[in-house]
Amino acid sequence: RLSGEEFPATVLLAKVTLGNQTLLQATVRDITTRKQAERALRDSEERLRSTVSSLDDIVFVLDADGVFLHYYHSPDNSDLLFPPEQFLGKQFQDVLPPSVTEPFTKALDAVVRERSVQQFDYALEIDGRQKWYSAKVSLRTGADGLIAGVTVVARDVTERREDELRY
Repeated sequence: RLSGEEFPATVLLAKVTLGNQTLLQATVRDITTRKQAERALRDSEERLRSTVSSLDDIVFVLDADGVFLHYYHSPDNSDLLFPPEQFLGKQFQDVLPPSVTEPFTKALDAVVRERSVQQFDYALEIDGRQKWYSAKVSLRTGADGLIAGVTVVARDVTERREDELRY
């Protein structure tokens, strides 16, 4: 394999003969475009990571079957109810408490039916304290236009809720 910044290439197949004897067989294919696409993808992923890490929100990505695929959050925001290994690769119904599963299921149904972002609030008990969250659920589609899943952005709104209850 040959590669360099100015001419990335892969040796595939070519033929070098001397008289009747084959000495070397190789073909060189320019993969500059692929390398540029890979670099652009890495740059895009880094921009996304940087953007999400600056948010106070927690972002969850689920597939079309409701399975948790990924999550993103700020290093300052580690308010996850469960450690990631307890929910990644699992269906939301198997992980979330019933108090969240019910409104989440309704939001999912509405997202698919109406093809619009849905929002709902829910409460969770974390470390003996009730915390409130507001979640926005949006549809993700694949390149083929079919439903690929949803993205959920959850924000801690406990302070706002407590302020509302005081007044």
